[in-house]
Amino acid sequence: MRNKIWLAVLAVLIPALSVAQVDDARTGSARYSPPSKTFTCDLPSGWSAFEEQDGFGGAVHFLGPDDRASVYRAGLDIRYSEKGDAGYQPYKQALEEMKRADGVTSRNSTPVRLMRIAGVMVRIFEITETKRLPEDTWPAAPVELHKYVAVYPSGESYFTLTLSSTRESYMDYRDLFVGFLKTFRPLGYK
Repeated sequence: MRNKIWLAVLAVLIPALSVAQVDDARTGSARYSPPSKTFTCDLPSGWSAFEEQDGFGGAVHFLGPDDRASVYRAGLDIRYSEKGDAGYQPYKQALEEMKRADGVTSRNSTPVRLMRIAGVMVRIFEITETKRLPEDTWPAAPVELHKYVAVYPSGESYFTLTLSSTRESYMDYRDLFVGFLKTFRPLGYK
């Protein structure tokens, strides 16, 4: 009797696993959810992910493929700002602060655009700024950076998703960022 049950389970699982592998091979990505189980998304092929606690709370970081020709490796950061947490500010206020120009770093931003993702109106904009890199060693040289930013509301709380790269390579990541946003889904939040 047990053998028949296992055979039935395998008959269901093997086709499902094959479909999942075909899907991953076709899209070049794998489904990802951090240990905190705050969201799910598709992790781009060749990227690695980790979650950590830092001075601003919890964050999930995705690191792009190593680029030996550059001093700046492309990365994606996801932060969750929950109403009631210390340092929380409404997303409209946070959005204005992120967009604020800075003469020291030549920081500028584009106007906010709206994009509907899974029925949610996500605010998207771009930021450019110049930093001296590498920050921890000399000689350092000015490098123009580019950030795609998305603010994904979840009730009065929100996720901030930021893809950073050099200005020289930012167009290589534009479609990747939009595709990533389309797969992003908060878990357990309203």
